[in-house]
Amino acid sequence: MTVVLLFLCSFSGHTGPADANVQMCVDHFPPRQIQTPDGHWTGYSVAVVQAIADRAKVSLTFTINTPFGRCLKYMKSGETQIMSGLRRTDERLEYMHMEPYSIASTSLLFSRTASELNISQPRQLAGLIVGVMRGFTYAKEFERMRDHIQLVEVGSLSAGFGMLNKGRIDVMMATDYYGYYQMQKEHSRGQFKVQPLSFTTDSPVYIGLSKAGLSDDISLRLQDATRALRKDGTIQAILQAHKPQVVSTSN
Repeated sequence: MTVVLLFLCSFSGHTGPADANVQMCVDHFPPRQIQTPDGHWTGYSVAVVQAIADRAKVSLTFTINTPFGRCLKYMKSGETQIMSGLRRTDERLEYMHMEPYSIASTSLLFSRTASELNISQPRQLAGLIVGVMRGFTYAKEFERMRDHIQLVEVGSLSAGFGMLNKGRIDVMMATDYYGYYQMQKEHSRGQFKVQPLSFTTDSPVYIGLSKAGLSDDISLRLQDATRALRKDGTIQAILQAHKPQVVSTSN
């Protein structure tokens, strides 16, 4: 049995003439934002923002690969006008309009393929060594188990899956998008599997619109477009289309 992971990447083109230009600040952070070898940008955040720009009838361009912290500075000064994949904070609200586009997230538990673990209930985590991303928040059901498990915080998913592969942790927790993306990598294929237990939590993700870089009219058009695409299911369809999928095939 071979595990093959497929990652679907596509987004809509422009649907009408644009009468304004906005620039999205992006960093290479797969699978959210991916810079291809020829310099183009793809990934699910790029696809969502492109659809919003199309609906608002504005032309979308992208920065070069820019560190996240610098993007926030550019948003504050107005040098760039839009970001995606943000959490809402009081500080960011001072210089951005923030509109949610995704409400819930799902976290999964990944183990080595050879592991005999079969985790279907939170109580089965008791006594295990669980890898988690530093600074991330998780569902209440998982948080209740914190005193009964040994948590190992990691700075990146690559580091976490590396520890899992070496047997230093029993399971690694990651969102479905990021976990499956790690499994998709050529050197990881066939080495990991997903446990039955999953956690879903309300954790809104936002589009950020620079107050200094956008006129009130364009900002309102982008906010209205985000709400409309969320309401009619377009954004959810884009996210689903870009979601890595596990496909089992027999030799």
